[in-house]
Amino acid sequence: KVVETMLAVVKLLGVEFPEQPNDSDIEQALEETLSLLGDKPIEDLIELPEMTDPDKLAAMRILSGAWNTTGITVPELLPLLTLEMVNLSIKQGNTPTSAYGYATGGAIFCGMGNIETGFRFGQLALKVLERFNAIELKAKVINLLNLAVSPWKKPVKNLLKHFLEAYQSGLETGDLEIAAQSASDYLLIFYFVGKELTLLQIETVTLSLIHI
Repeated sequence: KVVETMLAVVKLLGVEFPEQPNDSDIEQALEETLSLLGDKPIEDLIELPEMTDPDKLAAMRILSGAWNTTGITVPELLPLLTLEMVNLSIKQGNTPTSAYGYATGGAIFCGMGNIETGFRFGQLALKVLERFNAIELKAKVINLLNLAVSPWKKPVKNLLKHFLEAYQSGLETGDLEIAAQSASDYLLIFYFVGKELTLLQIETVTLSLIHI
């Protein structure tokens, strides 16, 4: 229902997706992204003007809000949704939500094997987050980058503190979905990097008590 509603609303805002996305649709969207970039370094996108079109601003917020659910329920649509956020930012200018759009772009490019491009989009996401002082998006951006982008370039054990940062930020801004996700990701990685189970138990109880 979330995805159906998202598709219907963004269509009214001038953003339309194919009913049954396929590899050809993804390739076409990717080609558009690369064409829009041209020879411009990804880092230079930080200099884009600020997005002002109210329809596109609304579309960016809706697309970003539906990203997690889309990835779970309609994963074949996720690359198109991601590339649309990136393309809207390049064409219309940056908005606070572009930080999350670029972060999702980093995740998608890394997932496709283009790690350098993905990592550069991830770094851009952090710069846009800082430029707009988008505190309300900090948890989402930090969590996603450290889950799907940074592990390709950095030791996973060094990322634990960032999940706690995202968790705390989510609590502070009321983004309880991402706070819970960040806590879960932290504990999962705590386990996978070989920490002792007794310490994991303590960490689990500690994070649970912060809620109460």
